[in-house]
Amino acid sequence: MDIRRAQYTFVELAAWRDVIFDSVLVTTRGLTFLDLDEAMNRVTLGVAPTSWATLRSALPARLRALGVDTNAVRLQVEDFMQPATRSVPTAPLFFPQQIGDASAEMLGGLEIGVDQGSGLRGRCTLGVVADLNGTRGFITASHCSPSQWITDYSSVFQNFNGQQVGTETQDPDAYACGINFCRGSDAAFFTTLPGITTQRGLIARTTYARGPGQGNGSLTVDPANPYFIVASVDEGFYVQGLTVQKMGVTTGWNYGTILGTCVDHTYWNQNRVRWLTTTCTYTASYDDEEGDSGGPVFRFPSSDGAVSTLVEFGGLHFGQLASNGNAVFSKYSRIASNFSGQLAVIRPTSLAAPSVTGSISVDAPALSWNAVPGATHYQVIRGSSDGTTFRLQYFPTTTATSFVDTYTYATAYYGTTPLNDGMFAYYEIVALGGQTEASVPSAVLWFRTSALPCGSGKC
Repeated sequence: MDIRRAQYTFVELAAWRDVIFDSVLVTTRGLTFLDLDEAMNRVTLGVAPTSWATLRSALPARLRALGVDTNAVRLQVEDFMQPATRSVPTAPLFFPQQIGDASAEMLGGLEIGVDQGSGLRGRCTLGVVADLNGTRGFITASHCSPSQWITDYSSVFQNFNGQQVGTETQDPDAYACGINFCRGSDAAFFTTLPGITTQRGLIARTTYARGPGQGNGSLTVDPANPYFIVASVDEGFYVQGLTVQKMGVTTGWNYGTILGTCVDHTYWNQNRVRWLTTTCTYTASYDDEEGDSGGPVFRFPSSDGAVSTLVEFGGLHFGQLASNGNAVFSKYSRIASNFSGQLAVIRPTSLAAPSVTGSISVDAPALSWNAVPGATHYQVIRGSSDGTTFRLQYFPTTTATSFVDTYTYATAYYGTTPLNDGMFAYYEIVALGGQTEASVPSAVLWFRTSALPCGSGKC
């Protein structure tokens, strides 16, 4: 970790960013984005190439008049964001056993086609099946429908040329912000039709992922492990450098790191004939192309990024920066706040939580639990701190009902009493059933730990 002294505090930068948003970004044509860049310790303002010559000289004086320290502001040439969808004539697409296939069940990552009128459909990716105020449906990018940020009751099909599976029923309108219209996410909710089989909290899992600049990831569903299970949603800060995953019907399974947090993007919407600003979006380095819009963005909870069946749902992919190809996504917390009521995307639990007990076995934390009816294997999760750094680890799943962490030196067992300082480790168990079911975590068991003494044979 690189720790550097910052010239400006976060509070100072946030205050200037808010002034620039209210008085500059949404009142001036030719500006493309606004970002409080923590890594650069600056506020970055994007200027379209066609407006660079004019605004580069005019903006500093305007910012000074607003009380903004111009040394804290970076002007950057950046074209307008491009939504990653495409309207094409309806025609057969054949991807045998791939996420572009027609599917007997609706789940995240599959191909959908949204009716645009005049014989056209927008090819997009289903984000995740969800319940909105108890109504079953799914979320995808709002701009996949004919009228972004307005409920137009457009029909959606799966796959692109398959059967109709739903209708758009909630796509909140924007609010006026200066000379633009603003909203906190690019997301819409489609209610599924009666008789359509849906799988809330499942994302199609393909056979391999590719990193930035490595080309398309796999489109082929992994027959041995066909699903990721959404066990949690983003509840904390998504920071620069955090690795996220994306599933899209054009580029498949890709991953990359977060490059920008809470970035405001302005762009022209042709269908609604107005300028839109999507607030507090996130930019990332994963590859994407047209058709990936609406696809799920998620992350593996383990600190080391190890692939796991259980994932944290992070949001929806919806666009690409024209200048460098970096991806843009709406964070789940922003999506949920846009809708009226309760949005639920986590996989419903069908298994009982394991009943776990703990002890110390030859200086190592030891756990045992009951065999949960319907469970086929178990996920052991460890959180640990060395006094300064916290790490979360998902161990390889096991069919056993006991576990000894031989790489951790335990000095005391605290049961369910939490520890929040010094060196410690805690453990919890999740029961998994087949390829699609997961329990809520067990009770958390805590151990006081210490640096490994060489006499233990563990160093």
